[in-house]
Amino acid sequence: MALCLAAGLDGIKRGLVPQEANDENIYALSKKDKKQIEHLPTTLKEAVKEAEADPFIREVVGDHVYDNYIAGKKAEWNEYRRQVSQWEIDKYMMNY
Repeated sequence: MALCLAAGLDGIKRGLVPQEANDENIYALSKKDKKQIEHLPTTLKEAVKEAEADPFIREVVGDHVYDNYIAGKKAEWNEYRRQVSQWEIDKYMMNY
């Protein structure tokens, strides 16, 4: 919550204007048009990488919270990626 508030205040202070909303069906767009749209990270690993690249986060929450949060999210990702999902079992079990 602190990051959301700090980011909002920072945006107001710097006079940032939010991007226009995109109400189009993104799945129906061409590859060329999709490349024009910024997207959020699609995995926890990508999100952690983006967070590590942003000094604003560390500045807002402080070193102790930041370091522990990032370490916790990396551990969570490692736990997640070691799991075999039901989809994988259903998809590949008959192949072996």
